[in-house]
Amino acid sequence: MSTFDALRHALRAQMRRPLESALLILAIALGTGVMVPLVGRTVLQARQDASLESGPELREITVQLKKDDYNSLYAGGKNLPLVEIGRVGQPEAKFKPSDLERLKAGVSGVGWAYREYFDQVNEVGNALLGKGVEVHPVTRGFLEASQLKLVAGAWPSPRDFEQKRNLLILSEWGAKKRFGQINPIGQTLTLRNSFGGMGDERYTVAAVFAPPLGNRFRSETSPFGLVALVPMGSGKGVFYEDPTLRSILLMPSPGSDLNLTQAAVRDFVAKTYGPSVSVRSKLEEQRNYHATQKAVTWVMLLFAAGGLLLAALNVTRLVLARVVATRRQTGI
Repeated sequence: MSTFDALRHALRAQMRRPLESALLILAIALGTGVMVPLVGRTVLQARQDASLESGPELREITVQLKKDDYNSLYAGGKNLPLVEIGRVGQPEAKFKPSDLERLKAGVSGVGWAYREYFDQVNEVGNALLGKGVEVHPVTRGFLEASQLKLVAGAWPSPRDFEQKRNLLILSEWGAKKRFGQINPIGQTLTLRNSFGGMGDERYTVAAVFAPPLGNRFRSETSPFGLVALVPMGSGKGVFYEDPTLRSILLMPSPGSDLNLTQAAVRDFVAKTYGPSVSVRSKLEEQRNYHATQKAVTWVMLLFAAGGLLLAALNVTRLVLARVVATRRQTGI
């Protein structure tokens, strides 16, 4: 019997039992349609977990006062532990700028200690852009820890950071978007706070950088017109700088083990600042998120497998009922 004849006979058999055939096809289609994407998602997450530590941003460790750490607000679960933010009779922990060097020198495996935060401002007189500027005030250590590649100009010197000069470090795609073919180095931009009422500040473009793969500054689909770095403390009329130092960021040295370094940081922080300071890393948060996603995926897989099994059992029951009815009709 040729393949064509086999297909023709199979099609005739399906046409004689349209309901059973339709249910069988539907069960296979639904089961396969649910199982394949979920299995693919599980494999993809496993690959992502294996490559998490390759990105420098995920290795960043945050040392923060617990009273200002809102990360716990996004935690899930029924039995969340109480968080100790201090003890009676102990002075409240406070950070000073000198604590950056203190943490870097006090913990082996820490390569850089720095600060960084985010603000949104507007460029005055730039009607063509029509969007805000995403600005990240940073300290000097951030430039080295983030593995940014210098494309044009020169990095601001340590003295520039100490004097809090109004210098702008643009991302490469932002510089092309704003200045086109014009050399951006030496160009000036006048920035104004998005909320107004704080005055304007003129900034000079000192450098253009290219972020590494996976870096958050790499996206060319940012809702802002430009992404830029500035020395922390510059632009007093534009950026609101909280006088209270609430967090310090640490980056482990290249090749150091993140888990060991983070454990050493926790030990040093507990001895130095007491229980009112938290230590966490983006990699740790990412792993927790992926662990939650894995649990959800496995639950969905179990439901899909259970549904496929029930559908197969129902189809089998219908087929057996059909066989029994045929036997009765033929007197077997």
